[in-house]
Amino acid sequence: MEPNALQAQAVELLGGQVILFCFAFIFYGITVTQTYVYMLNSKEDPLWIKVWVMTISLLETLHSAFSMRLLYYTVVLSFGRLDMVGLVDWYGLSLISSLFRRSD
Repeated sequence: MEPNALQAQAVELLGGQVILFCFAFIFYGITVTQTYVYMLNSKEDPLWIKVWVMTISLLETLHSAFSMRLLYYTVVLSFGRLDMVGLVDWYGLSLISSLFRRSD
C-alpha cells in the first residue's frame, strides 16, 4: 500500500479516536480541578459524600490512564499496522483482574 493511501486510512480510522481522547483529557482536567476545589471547601459535608467524590475521581483517573495507554498502543506501538486498529486491547482488564487475584 502506498504511503498516501495508508495515511488516508489511518486518518479515517484513528482521527476520531485521537480527537475524542483529547476531549476526554480536557474533561479529566476539569474533574481534577473540581475535586480539588471541593476538597478545599467541603469542611461541613458528611464523610460519605467526600468518599463518593474521591471514588469518582479515582475511577476517572483510571479511565484516563487506560485511555492514554490505549492511545499510545494504537497510534505509536501499532503504527502502520491497520489490522491492529480494530482489535481490543485487554491490557486494562488483565491489570485490574490481577489486582483482585487470590494468592493461595
